[in-house]
Amino acid sequence: MVYIKSLEKEIFPYYLPPEKDELFTSWFCRLSNNHDVKTNTFIQNYFGRNVPFWNRDIDVLEPENIINIMVKHTPLRIENIHEMFLRNYEGFAYYKYHHDGTIRNILPLGINHRKRKQFGQQCCTKCLSMGTVYFKKSWRLITSVVCTECNQLLIDRCYKCGSPITYYRVNMKSFSNLSTMEFQPLFLCSNCNTDLRKYEPNRIPTKLELDYQKYIDNSILYGFNPITQYSFTFIRVLLLLSLRLRSSSKNNRFREIVLKKYNTPEAFINKEIRYWSVEQRRETLPFIFSLFKNSTDEIYSLFAENKVMRAYLIKDNDYIPFWFEKLLYY
Repeated sequence: MVYIKSLEKEIFPYYLPPEKDELFTSWFCRLSNNHDVKTNTFIQNYFGRNVPFWNRDIDVLEPENIINIMVKHTPLRIENIHEMFLRNYEGFAYYKYHHDGTIRNILPLGINHRKRKQFGQQCCTKCLSMGTVYFKKSWRLITSVVCTECNQLLIDRCYKCGSPITYYRVNMKSFSNLSTMEFQPLFLCSNCNTDLRKYEPNRIPTKLELDYQKYIDNSILYGFNPITQYSFTFIRVLLLLSLRLRSSSKNNRFREIVLKKYNTPEAFINKEIRYWSVEQRRETLPFIFSLFKNSTDEIYSLFAENKVMRAYLIKDNDYIPFWFEKLLYY
């Protein structure tokens, strides 16, 4: 530790600041590497041997003991630390944080010990090619499907072997127990060592996809949009209608009228939207957005003409925001 008189505390000797929109675990991996030790060694040295770290979704759970140590031994204030966790999206990208880790609009990692079975970590491979290599909070959102800065589609798995993106495992080699090592960059696939930056998409985002992503990003940033004063209610409706559109359930009136009027994907997806691939979300979410793109007039007309009622979309005891409920037919 190095004592900094102006801060009146001892900080990690090789501190580095987090990047814009960086995930806590991404920053933690970079911080460990900067100290020339593996992440597990860093954890044992400063957090203790029995602290569960990689076998939980730390970016969601935001453990108090870990935050306290980071505040105590870095120049960062507690609010700077909190900004790196996904709970920081509460009230913007989703309504309420849940301690069990199941949160609307957050992609799950499917954690089994230290392994990941789901494709909850996305990335823009162009972003990984620019300057500091790090992973963004926004890449964990269900509603994120495109990088508007790079004009590129996000990926949610290694384009070569199909494994989940697990950057924290890149420098975990089972054949080596050494604390110090020659560190591999975080843009590699931890399973097959493929350089994710070399991914070549077969197309660029469409105008609708870009418009959709910009609208969602701005809604989350400001907390509202032209349709509703609370961004999370718009996202709730967006995800609800996307699920109904791809559901194979009988008497799916919403799906029937949409397929009749629009050219939309017809394939069923019989699982929760948080388990959809990025391709499935990309072909569904922007379309639902297009129904609201300018105002609620189009979807109001669609519901009125076809007598779409609440029961067609949601169970009686489920909540939908008032601005959307008043669009339905009664």
